[in-house]
Order: sequence, then C-alpha cells, then structure tokens
Amino acid sequence: MVLKTGSTIGDALILTKPLGTGVMFSGYERFKVSSRHLWQAMSHMTLSHEALLTLSRKYPVRTMCAVSSYGLAGAIASCLADDSKIALINLKQLPLYGGMLNALSEGIRSSIHSQNRIPYTKTLQLLSNHDRAIAEFLFDPQTAGPILIGVPAEHAEQLCRDLRHHRLRQASIIGQIKKKEEPSHPMIICES
Repeated sequence: MVLKTGSTIGDALILTKPLGTGVMFSGYERFKVSSRHLWQAMSHMTLSHEALLTLSRKYPVRTMCAVSSYGLAGAIASCLADDSKIALINLKQLPLYGGMLNALSEGIRSSIHSQNRIPYTKTLQLLSNHDRAIAEFLFDPQTAGPILIGVPAEHAEQLCRDLRHHRLRQASIIGQIKKKEEPSHPMIICES
C-alpha cells in the first residue's frame, strides 16, 4: 500500500508498529529469540490498521506506505518519491520488538536483510557509529509490519496519540522530511 500525494519538506514521519519481525522469525528458528518475545510481537502484528483509514480523513496525511519485505528503508524511499528531499531519521525513536536488538547484535538477520541493504550503501548516512545496530533495522524485512505515515509536523503528536488510543500503542514519530541541499547528499540520514 502506497498513498503518494507527495511527502512535503517539513512533514513528520510516523511509524505505527515496531520493527523486527525479520530478525524475530530468523532468531526463533535458531533458538535465539524466546517464545515470550515471539508471542508479544505476534500480539502487535495482528493489530489492524483500520483506524488509520479513518484517521487519515481527520488529518492531512500526505503519504502512507506499508513497511514490508523491503524494510523501512524501502518504504522511506517510496515516500520520498523524488531526489529533492531526504529523510532525517532519529534512530532512538524507532520502536523495536522486545529482544530483537539483542538478537540482531548476535548476528541474527533475515535471509534477505543483506539484499535489502545493497541499494542504500551510498544513500544512507549514519551521524553516529554507536547506533549502527539500530540502523540495521532499516533493512529488516517485515511481516504484518507497520505503516510509514507522512503528515505535517504540527499534526504529528496528535495523530500519534490517536493511533495509540486505537491500540497501536507504539506509534512513534521517527523523523522528518528535509530539503536536500546538495545532489550528493544521501537519501536517508540517521541521527540519535
């Protein structure tokens, strides 16, 4: 699902659910992810985005994109739609399923994780190396994943509150669309 009426410079980016299902399923198969973490994640994965359809009529949502097998980086690229904008992502705001950062730090990855990473080797910039592990979740393929939403920044906090009220309790503002100052600038810049 992609709704592209155009992300605009200054839009906030909201993620409706946590990331980490690719790591979770790979880790569970290798006995590196507990059943408790799996079932906690499954309870989020089965939550409907139906409320988002209603809320997208209440708020001036400009962009919605499902985070799926291409990972969050793929969804961000779809939402940017052209080379005049970049996404500034706050890695500390990325919601992650419990236990997934530890599993990823132990080397657990989905079989298509590295394939998802290839298109972004030159278009992603980390402003801090100590968040490299969290940044890897940009490439984690998602099953029953979140929706990435672009909305004017002045509406972002209230939309997040409304999403949380409708059971999407980990909805988070993860970044903002900025103007690309130089053609050589990366498409995604990650800060902490």
